[in-house]
Amino acid sequence: MDSYPDGKSWAAGIFAQDEIGLFDERLMIIPGIRWDAYRSETEDHPDKKEDRWSPKIAAVVKVTDDISVFSNYGLGFRAPRMSELYMTGTHFALNTFVPNPDLEPEKSRNFEIGTRGTVDITGDINLSWDSTYYLVYAEDFIETVVNVTYPFGPFGPTGGTTTCRNESKVRLWGIENSMDLSLPWGFSTFVTYELERGRNTDEDVWLTSMPADKLRWGARYR
Repeated sequence: MDSYPDGKSWAAGIFAQDEIGLFDERLMIIPGIRWDAYRSETEDHPDKKEDRWSPKIAAVVKVTDDISVFSNYGLGFRAPRMSELYMTGTHFALNTFVPNPDLEPEKSRNFEIGTRGTVDITGDINLSWDSTYYLVYAEDFIETVVNVTYPFGPFGPTGGTTTCRNESKVRLWGIENSMDLSLPWGFSTFVTYELERGRNTDEDVWLTSMPADKLRWGARYR
């Protein structure tokens, strides 16, 4: 049976940024800063609270009127969710959730570089794209760990456990690509591909909670 302890959670965030155009706005510099804070309270565990300032700087270069390259670097912060801290009970068949009230928030350094644009192939056919590569160095990364017990049976152990834990040092990297081809008479086709990998750099092992690669293709008519 699903179970949450009595408690409450509070979170807030404030973000500000500016855009500075240089060289007839062929170069845009975008500095920003964000403040995050959270607090969680339950009857059964000590209160948790923390806040953090996260600066960010980005740059966009217009190679042509229709093509640009961009890059940004910033700090990140993610507070653990109530479900990651306190959830207990059986939430899918034969697997029990184990709470971890000692979870710390994630802190990260994030780097991103990419390009986006549109080109005219012919008068009625246009190609648009958006391609990004990112790299993240995280501390206290929150990973969901599922332990499955075999064999299932009347005399053996059944199920297993799911819990969240902090990985002290993690490196994540990935790509996000999309391409759209506009065709005559209102038709278009698109393809997207997303990949993400993660590694615990302290233990030199792959993370087990990374999402599967995603490849999508489709067609539209307007």
